[in-house]
Amino acid sequence: MNYKRYFYGGGWVVGLLFCKMVLAQNLVINLYDTQGQGIDVNNVQINNIFIDTLVQNPLTGIPEWIAVPYSFVFRACQSDPVDPNTLYLEPLLTGAEQPPCYISPLDFTDTQVVGGMNDNNGIALRNSVQLNNVREYTEEMDLLNPNHSELTTTYYNMALELNLEKLRLEQREKYAISPPPINSMISLKPDHQIMIVLSWDGNRRLDFDAHLTGPAPGLVGSYNNEPDRFHIYFGNKINEVAHLYTDDFSNSQPETMEISPPPGQEKLRPGIYRYSVHHFQGNGNFVEAKVQVHLWIGGLEQVFEPLLPPENDDKYWNSIMYKWEVFELIVSEDGMMQVQLQQNYAPSNPAEVRRKVN
Repeated sequence: MNYKRYFYGGGWVVGLLFCKMVLAQNLVINLYDTQGQGIDVNNVQINNIFIDTLVQNPLTGIPEWIAVPYSFVFRACQSDPVDPNTLYLEPLLTGAEQPPCYISPLDFTDTQVVGGMNDNNGIALRNSVQLNNVREYTEEMDLLNPNHSELTTTYYNMALELNLEKLRLEQREKYAISPPPINSMISLKPDHQIMIVLSWDGNRRLDFDAHLTGPAPGLVGSYNNEPDRFHIYFGNKINEVAHLYTDDFSNSQPETMEISPPPGQEKLRPGIYRYSVHHFQGNGNFVEAKVQVHLWIGGLEQVFEPLLPPENDDKYWNSIMYKWEVFELIVSEDGMMQVQLQQNYAPSNPAEVRRKVN
């Protein structure tokens, strides 16, 4: 299942009806532990939104707070049709008619959503989230040639604050950032090496394994690999373009993977390289174990963390023999490369990790 595209439609309806009944009295919405990402140009999924409600204990009669996490999908709108600074995110509801909305011209395809914001005094902001890597396209006219225009892209990070009365997230501030180097096309120099490092919480008795599949023209398909594609993992640690450094069948970490050009060549072999993490043993899941993947390309680093999926997926919460497809490296014939985030989850044994989640 691709959790990136999963959302609680019915949960929103129930939640919103409940909100209207107890608004400003017995309801607290906590955004501090949220995380998520853009689904497409105009929609964003935000996971781990805690709705705290004050209910009466039927046994003791004493009011108690109960926190329930939800995952919701929002669409991006703006209050003023010509002013992108009036951005707000409103939930997509199932079984209910959506109110009119001026669709935002911003692009949220590669946006990452994070909570954990603090004010200048270090106090937690539980009603705010930050959106990183939001794109805005503007058309600039050529003053010397009025018939010619050029489309420019500006990248922003922005903070949004919860408006509990309107039940939506409203833009509070935004600032321009440099174009993200990892999510765009990158020219790989011959002396630059790609390194991928997998780590997790060493205090937990869990074992996660790094898996890399990639182009291998002419390679015969087998139990461990697809035709014309290699599969590097603990059972097959090295070939002419990739090397995994780890012990056999153990929970030693970190697990380091290196990707290099074929012998005698200066560019990576063209094709798609897919990196995944497999939960081999131990009770728990990717999020609780604080699994992280660090990708280094020519000195540039990007960190990947698993998204928190819906809380009613029992298989994920004890995700032994589950895999997390993290990203794909797409290398073209001229040596240019693009990193594409995947965030897919599916049950799998070690050998079957080679197959892409549909």
